[in-house]
Amino acid sequence: MNEGLAQQATEVGTSNAGQQMPTMEELVMLLMQGVTPEDLVAAGVPAKMVEEALRTMQRQAQVKPQGMGNTAIGPEGLAASAMV
Repeated sequence: MNEGLAQQATEVGTSNAGQQMPTMEELVMLLMQGVTPEDLVAAGVPAKMVEEALRTMQRQAQVKPQGMGNTAIGPEGLAASAMV
């Protein structure tokens, strides 16, 4: 893991030492950037929050953008399939 992400995780975990935990969005963003759950816990983020962030990230990954169905088929492809 690169040092910048480890530093960022530590800053998120300790920035307001005990006063305010990172938001779920911040945790998900850090996880998506490659910070490991273990690093977040080591930085002081409660394991429960890290687990919830992982579940949130998995749910977001399963949600497909609307209207992206058959974008690979251009107008020519649609016309060709209609003529069969």
